[in-house]
Amino acid sequence: MTSEVQIVDRLGPEDLEQAVALELRSQDAPWSAAQVAEELARADGIRLGVRDGDGLLVGMLLAVPLAGTCHLLNLVVDPSRRRQGLARTLCERWLAEAAGACPDGVLLEVRAGNRPALGLYATLGFEPIGRRRGYYRTPPEDALVLARPVAT
Repeated sequence: MTSEVQIVDRLGPEDLEQAVALELRSQDAPWSAAQVAEELARADGIRLGVRDGDGLLVGMLLAVPLAGTCHLLNLVVDPSRRRQGLARTLCERWLAEAAGACPDGVLLEVRAGNRPALGLYATLGFEPIGRRRGYYRTPPEDALVLARPVAT
């Protein structure tokens, strides 16, 4: 496997197998194949991926516009590729795309104890606006709701 990565502008239904495999190797509570398929098929979704030099999907971001706000649904990076800036790259691309589609800003939920993610989102200008108690089930944990305008 090479270390070179290539940003893929859009993922689609043809990426389902790799997206599900990425979920399974990367998440404690991975999305089901049906959930991933639904988001990859959305016409209005922002579906971004990062592939390594061999074409393997190693990072994915799924977001959807909702009433003027763009909601991050899922951000996942292969465990072997974490701490290499892939999540930041995906988020920066998402924010650039959201600028035209989501005039009221962007928001996301993140595990309250996920310090690396909280640090990343803080550097991208996100601020806490709420807490969802018991949002995550596996393992049980609250979510912090973070938001920011699209243009900062």
